[in-house]
Amino acid sequence: MDVILLEYIDKVGDKHEVVKVKNGYGRNYLIPKGLAIVANKSNMARLDGLKKQFAKKESAKIDTYKDYASKLAGKTLKIVAKAGESGRLFGSVHAQHLIDAIQEELGFEVEKRMIRMPDEVKELGSYEAEFKFHEEVVINVNFDVVRDKNDDTDERTDTGSAKRSKAAPAAEEPPVVEATVVDTPAAAADLIIEDVVHLTETAEKAADVEVAAAEETAEEAVEDVVAEATETVEAAEAAAEEVADEEVVEAEVPAEADSEDESDKDA
Repeated sequence: MDVILLEYIDKVGDKHEVVKVKNGYGRNYLIPKGLAIVANKSNMARLDGLKKQFAKKESAKIDTYKDYASKLAGKTLKIVAKAGESGRLFGSVHAQHLIDAIQEELGFEVEKRMIRMPDEVKELGSYEAEFKFHEEVVINVNFDVVRDKNDDTDERTDTGSAKRSKAAPAAEEPPVVEATVVDTPAAAADLIIEDVVHLTETAEKAADVEVAAAEETAEEAVEDVVAEATETVEAAEAAAEEVADEEVVEAEVPAEADSEDESDKDA
């Protein structure tokens, strides 16, 4: 679609220039934002009048933009971000961060389209961004990306240590132990290795105790079974002896009776 630009749009065209843009870009962005109007016959016929009408508004805008530029001149914006020990950010810095910083520090709002950021801002350090308020008002603004002072060092270096610090009682002063020791990722790794070794040793000791207890329990069980079996055998032997004695007595009694019968016959 063809539109008449009401303002300079970077990489699109100059103010009052008739340009061809994609339908979605024109209808969903340029026209709703007041940056362009449809280049129909009516608007084209009014273009000269529009130029004069907008010239006054443009002059007022330029004055405002110059005021913004004067406030930003020599100013270094500060962007606070979380970062690792190496200085690499947990994320990246975008134009919106600069807009928020300007709003907070200087009290005015800049449109995102006016800011041209460096290629990548993913580390702590100093950078420069181009602010193109208008084709006649362009300024480079410095900004520093600094570490968030509220960022938890233990969280960046040793998650396990951080959790232990939060769980420990205040009287034990765990931060003195954790925060001063863990200065580098290597130190954090050493702590983790020590923890793993300690946990492994503890687990092995616990396993040895359980095995020893199990063996002792098994030995006691075997002894109990053997004792019960021995008692059973002894009882069986005693019963067998009693039965044998009774059989001997029964066998002897008839013999005595036969002797008595023979004595009677002789008499």
